[in-house]
Amino acid sequence: VKNWDRSCLAQSNAQQKWRPTFLAGSKGLSDEENAALRAYVSSLSKETNAVSLSERGRSIVEAKNCLSCHPRGTNKGLAAISKSIIGNEPALAASAPTLIPPNLTGIGDKLLDDALKQSLSGEQQVRKSWLKVRMPKFDHSDSEKTAIVSYLVTQDRIPDSAPVKSELPAKNEDQPVDDQTLLLGQTLVGPKGFSCIACHQMGNYVPKNVAIGTRGSDLLTLRSRMREPFFHRWVHAPLRIVPGMEMPSYGTRPVKGILNDDAKKQIDTLWRAFNDSRFQPPTDIGSVEQLISVEPDQPARIIRDVFTNSEANGGGYIARAFAIGFNNQHNVLIDLDSLTLRGWTFGDLARQRTVGKSWYWDLAGSAIIPALNRESDYFLVDQDPQRPRPISPTKTYGTVGKLVSYRPYHSGVEVVFDLNFTLNNIPVTVRVTELITPCVATNASSGRSGFERRITVTNIPTGWDLLISRPKLGTNNSRTLGSPSIIRADETNSVWRELQLVGNTFESEYARFPAKEGSATAMLHYEANLMTPQIANPPKPLVLSPRQVIESAPGFEGIQLPLAQSIMPTAMTFLPDGTLAFTSLKGHVYLARDTNKDGVEDSLELFEEGLAAPYGIIADGDSLIVAHKPELIRLRDTDGDGRADQRTVFASGWGFNDNYHDWTCGIIRDSMGNLFVGTGSDYSQPGRPIEVSRWRGKILRVTPTGEVHPFAHAFRYPTGLAIDSRDRIFASDNQGEQNCFNEINHVREGQHYGVESLHERKPPIDPGKPPAIQVPHPWTRSVNGLVILPESQDGPLAAWAGHGVGCEYNTRFLVRFTYQEVDGVIQGAVFPYSKPNYSDAEKSFLGPICVAIRPSGEIYVGSIHDSGWLGGLNVGSIVKLSATSVAQGLKDIRATSDGFELVFFKPVELESAKNHKNYLISGFTRTWQGTYETQDSNRFQPTITAINVTQDRKSVRLRIEKLKTGFVYEINCSSIFNKNDAWPISGTYTLHRKPILRY
Repeated sequence: VKNWDRSCLAQSNAQQKWRPTFLAGSKGLSDEENAALRAYVSSLSKETNAVSLSERGRSIVEAKNCLSCHPRGTNKGLAAISKSIIGNEPALAASAPTLIPPNLTGIGDKLLDDALKQSLSGEQQVRKSWLKVRMPKFDHSDSEKTAIVSYLVTQDRIPDSAPVKSELPAKNEDQPVDDQTLLLGQTLVGPKGFSCIACHQMGNYVPKNVAIGTRGSDLLTLRSRMREPFFHRWVHAPLRIVPGMEMPSYGTRPVKGILNDDAKKQIDTLWRAFNDSRFQPPTDIGSVEQLISVEPDQPARIIRDVFTNSEANGGGYIARAFAIGFNNQHNVLIDLDSLTLRGWTFGDLARQRTVGKSWYWDLAGSAIIPALNRESDYFLVDQDPQRPRPISPTKTYGTVGKLVSYRPYHSGVEVVFDLNFTLNNIPVTVRVTELITPCVATNASSGRSGFERRITVTNIPTGWDLLISRPKLGTNNSRTLGSPSIIRADETNSVWRELQLVGNTFESEYARFPAKEGSATAMLHYEANLMTPQIANPPKPLVLSPRQVIESAPGFEGIQLPLAQSIMPTAMTFLPDGTLAFTSLKGHVYLARDTNKDGVEDSLELFEEGLAAPYGIIADGDSLIVAHKPELIRLRDTDGDGRADQRTVFASGWGFNDNYHDWTCGIIRDSMGNLFVGTGSDYSQPGRPIEVSRWRGKILRVTPTGEVHPFAHAFRYPTGLAIDSRDRIFASDNQGEQNCFNEINHVREGQHYGVESLHERKPPIDPGKPPAIQVPHPWTRSVNGLVILPESQDGPLAAWAGHGVGCEYNTRFLVRFTYQEVDGVIQGAVFPYSKPNYSDAEKSFLGPICVAIRPSGEIYVGSIHDSGWLGGLNVGSIVKLSATSVAQGLKDIRATSDGFELVFFKPVELESAKNHKNYLISGFTRTWQGTYETQDSNRFQPTITAINVTQDRKSVRLRIEKLKTGFVYEINCSSIFNKNDAWPISGTYTLHRKPILRY
């Protein structure tokens, strides 16, 4: 025995299948000696055996050279030589942390034995995909794995009796946690808590803009690989285990307001929550545009934009969404196309994010009932018991009714909408008024909370009753949260019955509400056992734009208003008192005022929020009318607090879906009080349903009473509308498929403009009435907002009286256009109105998208810089331009019967003006060939046969040989000027008709 090696004993201890045979087969030993051997081996302590197995594991780790790569304890692994590696490969300098494999310090305490064995062979799921190093797949034998695990466990594992462990009662780990613990855990990992999501992935959620050295692995389902005692020790003090670890210690930093500020209980709640399959990561405010929640003392908040729909609730999106957040953390989402409650959540209301060019909202809270009805909540049923089948609302153009108005109601909202039915082939419209308010349950001592719907339906036909449906709880909604209930608050007929309705996707139940004299009322309580404490959202830092001087518009003093950079102005107007009002792409309506009376607006007041990409605004008496995707909405402040509180739908009826381009743009008003707006086309969306395509790609006329009529057709994206004193309407349209130029169109009733919408008949385009002014691409790439300058010969803008201004977005400057009418056809010229300053971008425009004229004569230019088109941050600015002087340069180009007349701001030098060589003229056409960009064709240089200079030397008439209509002419006259600061020196004229009379 004394000659046996201890490792042999350890090996015999590990290989039980041959150990008895080995002992029993010892030759030459007496029975007494064999018994003595057996007694000795049996007497060896388990600790002795484990140490021996551990020693073998240590030798394997050394033999496999594991610690040459992995840091462990004082051994640095590849971290010790990463600098020399980077020195040989400079391209890796920015990604040095990706060259260092995971630290193995404490790994035997960290991982479960099975997870350890899997990782030893390199067969584990890749949890740190950003690492550039990968572990070889070792072909360890089972005994080798056992030995290595023994080594790591023996070296690292701390007994379970050690301090820092769960402070909550033990539970069955295979069972979901209670709902309150789940919600608390979801709160704790977010920005209101420990902000774990700032660095760690959680399922499909991946944090953005995280330094490689601080990225953390996926926290969901940690229980499948990590030991719970280690988790507690680690979160309390990571640096105690791995020195230098880039993770805070949370053992002494509890989140205030949760679990009595007990850090141990909070950390245990984390563990239990993200090991629950229902766990939903909260919103990281650093990775979204907006995170909306409602604080306890706030009124309800409303969002009207496109919402995504959860997979459990059918997937896809809800275009005409109406989301309400209450101050008790309950939130509801109503689909206005079907007038259905599609979402009921608890927590934050919603988050706004961008995907490519598109903007979306998601419900940010936890779903209380994952699957809700898709069909309408409302039905009518015949009072005759022989005809009990319910009648569902009639859907026309994709919607069953129309939103009428909404306003605050105590801490909730009053919503009014019309709902359409067809009874015996006769259309019937009923008026529905809902008062939706937060509430505690009918039994306040139960600890339940929720919201209440007080419903009044009028104009119900005689002989019919109202039905209201609800999801059938407990059948298709096994993953509900907080044991929800939907109960009637009245005493009669409180039974919910199954609703038999063809096409109803989810099982549902209904309750009958008898109608009396055409009216029925109902009161419903939506309750859940959820009372999680509220913690305020940390505000996103408000970054102010500097009061920057803009130097890119010659003849103007440009001042960038010192407003928040987060604004993204899309349309502007002025109130009767001179206040600047504007819309933001993010859904806001702002009022900007000059608080220190220095002539520059320096403060913002939020007038409205939550609209769907508003692109038009106009003052109308005591209200503002705003154009956003689904409608024109009138906003009023009736209580004088500076916020809109009465919202009335002024006009609607056009279809839209989740497409980014489904804008509603404008607004302009003619002398008769009609409003005009433009809608983005659906031409590029094959398969788009016809019911959501009504009136796309059109200019719509809205009468003073709100009636909507298509006015002009076949536009691509008419984002800019302008009108002059003769009620002549102009609309911009962008280059792209079927449009060879950026366009400024003279809009005439009934005309088509070249890009037919998806479901419309395609009449032949009148070749004699193309766009009034063709703006060359790529000199301009996206001309959007338009305005006609005042036509008065007095005032600061008199030099450009009656000219138009357009916003060139992509290349960040303004264009100026002039127009003349020849034989009933509008045609004209376009010039640069500002100079992009690419060498000093801060002195130029950010990306002009909208423009407005203050009555006193200043030009306001709104710019945005978005993540979709320009690939930047979603920010914006407003610049005020005040005219200071007029430089020499080309003021206008006008067609004559045999050439062009060039008009200058100041007299030109006579001899230079008469020199043929000082003019460069070329004409060209473009014919669309099916590609996005169209090249010039038929380009030629016409001959100047005569030059006449007017007596005042402000006009030069050029006679052109073989002047061709249907061409665009580029005219450059830079050589006639003696000064280098003359501007503009060139322009482009679109010639459709030649004037008949000669000058």
